[in-house]
Amino acid sequence: MSRIAASSTIAIASLALASCSQTEREPSVWDEAERGSSSEAPENNFGFSKAMEESSISVDLPVLESRAAPGISVTAAPGVAFTYRYAFVLGSDEIAGQQELHAQACEELGRAKCRITGMRYKLIDEDRIEAYLQFKLAPEVARDFGKRGIASIEDADGQLIEAVIVGTDAADQIQQSRDTSERLEQQIEGLEAQLRRGGQSAEEGRQVERQILQLRSQIEAQEQTRETLAESLVNTPMTYFYRSDEGFSLGSNPIGDAGSTAWFSFSAMVAAVLTFLGIVLPWILLGFGLLALWRTGPIKRMRNWVRPKKQSETFADVT
Repeated sequence: MSRIAASSTIAIASLALASCSQTEREPSVWDEAERGSSSEAPENNFGFSKAMEESSISVDLPVLESRAAPGISVTAAPGVAFTYRYAFVLGSDEIAGQQELHAQACEELGRAKCRITGMRYKLIDEDRIEAYLQFKLAPEVARDFGKRGIASIEDADGQLIEAVIVGTDAADQIQQSRDTSERLEQQIEGLEAQLRRGGQSAEEGRQVERQILQLRSQIEAQEQTRETLAESLVNTPMTYFYRSDEGFSLGSNPIGDAGSTAWFSFSAMVAAVLTFLGIVLPWILLGFGLLALWRTGPIKRMRNWVRPKKQSETFADVT
């Protein structure tokens, strides 16, 4: 019995660890939104990419008595493309309404100034929600649109918990790309002049032609880069992240953390026990069923009929 108990304990512990690891690996809407918006910077706790450029601004709110948003003032610089990201915490019953309100605000601006490019609403637990809404805005309305979004969250008794504004010097990168294309064009002209002069073997000529093709493909890649950078100057990405306030605290709460940890451990234990019973119980029931069938009347008569026959055959063999 002690071996069986030990084996059961090991199995339950293994299942609990498996369930915990599966919970940790479950992707959230924050990860999904970040994969769609940026793959260059590491993520923080709220799914944002940390500002990596020198022209970026990141605001992390401390614990404040007032719910007022920080006074973020980003000077519109010619040739700089900005990306805005805001994270909000509010009641779970307010998130869907705020998403709809922000979507309507975008629609009121018209397609020329605002377009919705992504949306997600995910129920994590019974009362825990994560969501996001992504826009592309005209640069001249982006900052005011963000301020209006923050104000609507505060009107719903929510709070801005993080704001990230990332600036990229697109004009300078476009000029660098043009300079690169000019250098590549000069290399192509030199290789073509070399082919016109002649004097190469057939293999050398083919090698020069391959070099020209490679340089032309690099020029095409530079053109695509410039198109992407030019598009970023006329379309400003903005993402709103929403998170329900159940279990969320801006300050340290060791009692709440301990309670959450204990509840999670208890839930994992119950899940592991139920999983273990789901695996073992059918076999136990099958064993009891076979034992009950073995003791039924028809089986007993068959055993009594087979047993004398075997005894008589054994006696015949002996004689």
